[in-house]
Amino acid sequence: MHGILKSIVLNLYLGSLDRFRCSWPRCGKEFTVASRLTTHFRIHSGKPPYLCGYKDCQKAFHTSSSLSHHRVVHTDQGLRPYVCR
Repeated sequence: MHGILKSIVLNLYLGSLDRFRCSWPRCGKEFTVASRLTTHFRIHSGKPPYLCGYKDCQKAFHTSSSLSHHRVVHTDQGLRPYVCR
């Protein structure tokens, strides 16, 4: 599909899907999957639930995937020889 036709088809398709809207004041972000809204809502609701757990690292994350990505900084292989600040 080309340009405008593709845009019209995508808008028609996406417009027909159920939307899950964030109810936080002045946010209103929409998602097509309920679990994405749940993950997004953690941004508004306070302390992130996923803690690093390495000694002397106080980092916390809103998603488990972000925590997994962060853990690389603690590897001994030197993949990312950075330390937490």
